[in-house]
Amino acid sequence: MILAIVIFASLIIAASKFGSAVEHEAAWHSVKGWLAALPWVMTGAAIGILLALRALLLKRKFGLIERLSHVSSIAWFLIVSIELARIQANDRADRLRAKGDVMTDHLSDAAPVESLASSNGARELTTKTSPRSVAETVARLQSLAEGKGMKVFAMIDHSGEAKKAGLELRETKVVIFGSPQAGTPVMAAAPLAALDMPLKVLIWSDDGQTKVTYTAPTALAARYGLSQELAARLAGIDGLTDGLVDA
Repeated sequence: MILAIVIFASLIIAASKFGSAVEHEAAWHSVKGWLAALPWVMTGAAIGILLALRALLLKRKFGLIERLSHVSSIAWFLIVSIELARIQANDRADRLRAKGDVMTDHLSDAAPVESLASSNGARELTTKTSPRSVAETVARLQSLAEGKGMKVFAMIDHSGEAKKAGLELRETKVVIFGSPQAGTPVMAAAPLAALDMPLKVLIWSDDGQTKVTYTAPTALAARYGLSQELAARLAGIDGLTDGLVDA
């Protein structure tokens, strides 16, 4: 009887404490927070069970005051244990949240990758539709670039390499091209611009349509703080790709 009362009271107390702790959603939704809290809860539960066993093993009749004393002792240990667990879980969640904020700060310093617009509103990516197949569009781009005196440094066949590895990927190819006359002054003024040099054009299949995608020159200029004169050196890719997708 006493054990049943103890278990029932413990469940009520635990439920009420957990209900208030749920306000710290980040803490209780963290698996690591729960694992860190587990030793405290186990300690409180063990003490409560020991007290209950003591009451049973003594095989004597307890008065109302003694029974209430046992129940209150078990409840007190559970409350303290759960409160300590909550504090520890919240502390861990705060540290994880702080770490996440630091990572977010680092990411916010970098140029956006997924978005279509950079932080200052400049259009990040430009996509055009080609009337030709991916292979034909790649060949045409290489021909147009070389015809304008630019060097084609590489053609990366992502889908071809995926197929060799036994994987499937829509037709995806990247053509890398440029000229030292256009790119060198840009990199001299902004060394980090070398990360985007030479220029790259992605040619890929989108549900049967051939798409041509590249980083907009205005976005590159904004990313590296280029002057208008230097930005103009990159703008030729717009005209080149216009000719690429012409019928």
